[in-house]
Amino acid sequence: MIFLIKHRWWLSLIVTLCCAGATWALGGWRDLATGRWGVQWQIALGLAGCALALAINGVLHEALKQIVGPGYVRRFQRYGRHILDGMGWPAYVAGGLMAALAEEPFFRGVLLRAFEQPLIGIAVAALAFALCHWLRLRYWGFWLWAMWEGVLFGILLVVTGSLLVVIIAHGLHDVVAYRLFARLVRDREKPHPSASAR
Repeated sequence: MIFLIKHRWWLSLIVTLCCAGATWALGGWRDLATGRWGVQWQIALGLAGCALALAINGVLHEALKQIVGPGYVRRFQRYGRHILDGMGWPAYVAGGLMAALAEEPFFRGVLLRAFEQPLIGIAVAALAFALCHWLRLRYWGFWLWAMWEGVLFGILLVVTGSLLVVIIAHGLHDVVAYRLFARLVRDREKPHPSASAR
């Protein structure tokens, strides 16, 4: 569902503004930059969180290509075309803003913090996050991807105590990941040079 909103940059911005206001009223923005470290360190930790998420995604993608084989690659391509249909840089950036300013204040700022036990909060917020990224049954494996990322962002919040860290990590991750995802899907669709020479 969230992916479909991000197809249209203007819709992403409207949803971002509405959700940011709602989560502000619910207290989702508290402790924005009051973690255990100064703001500069929180920014650095957010950048590191983004890099970690991208690196793990890359390792998982390569591992699944080797373990599952062509079936995984076909599903990845179908999913990629479905997710990226009609998207470009404005949608990538608006989607990143939505991840940062709408999703994180709600899933980690409100939902995770509603539980006294951090592990329960991380699990519940990650499950809700993954459910909101559900598209179709045939893409269930990618639902698991959303779940692990929800866990990672939850751990980042609990460890650092800073919403700013997860806002930076998730927002930047989505902008970069959309671009990389588009490149992987489009590169795969191009005919190999040696194929045209035959």
